[in-house]
Amino acid sequence: MNPIDKARFFYSQNYRKIAGWVLEPGKKIILGDQENQLCRFCGKRAPDTSFRLSAHALPESLGNKSLFSAYECDECNALFGNGIENDFGNWSKPMRTFARIRGKNGILPFRHGDSKAAPCQFEDDPLVAVDLHTREIMLQLRRDAHAPLAVLKAFVKMGLSVLPDSEMPNFAQAVAWIRKRDHLDGFAFPVIHTFAPGLMPNDRISVLLIRRKDGSSAAAYMFFILAYGNEMFQVMLPSPGRDLAPNAISSAESLAPYPFPPPSARFDAPRFQFLDLSGQQLVHGETVSMPMDSDKKEKTFARPALFAGPAAQSAFASDN
Repeated sequence: MNPIDKARFFYSQNYRKIAGWVLEPGKKIILGDQENQLCRFCGKRAPDTSFRLSAHALPESLGNKSLFSAYECDECNALFGNGIENDFGNWSKPMRTFARIRGKNGILPFRHGDSKAAPCQFEDDPLVAVDLHTREIMLQLRRDAHAPLAVLKAFVKMGLSVLPDSEMPNFAQAVAWIRKRDHLDGFAFPVIHTFAPGLMPNDRISVLLIRRKDGSSAAAYMFFILAYGNEMFQVMLPSPGRDLAPNAISSAESLAPYPFPPPSARFDAPRFQFLDLSGQQLVHGETVSMPMDSDKKEKTFARPALFAGPAAQSAFASDN
């Protein structure tokens, strides 16, 4: 079997889909009970807290204008928005710009200069130099200041925001961890990142939750999978009571033998890497390098709806 077939076999044998969404503009989904609201992150109800704000289940910076939750209070919304979600926004901003993601303030612009070498800008920072004669492009994408462990917490918070209520008791320690304002201890594990080259839709977000099947020896109990633009992230949601050998899940090899099967790419094969987001200190000036060749001709086949096709449906039988 090729690597993709091996991955499909591994996940179909060891995991089951418990929830999934393909988010598109104009379709609003509110998770949770809007009449009897209880914050799943602090355990408070009204009048001890308020639920006046619209709580995005995924950050609005990702282009999420569809998926909201009724179980995040205003205090927790501010805690996360001013903390770990701000770090995530700074960390993800370059690739969101590259993918033309329309966030809260629209799509961040690329601006071209003279006809010979076109310096583009990402907000106030130099982004690329384009040689229009050789048609070579080298992207130097600069991240804003962020704490890597805060970015990891933000990924976990997204996953916890879409979990069914019945699963929340398994993640009490994860909830306490993401609420901590410092990033000095707690969980640390790699995030599986997939990059699919080509021009991708910039208005679609796909979300999937998969849970380990009974009797499986796979280490991680639950994965949260997020795809938008050219990127897909596979994030373990830490549950020490449910993960097998939880103290050992700190390396790529122990986390998962294969990345989750990626969506189709427009050209070239998707690229995988394991991200280390365990750093506790604020990082300044980090760059993401991306060579490109504008002579490549884009393939014309359409990108399928992520996680919504027959392959995904056959691989993961829903509990519902």
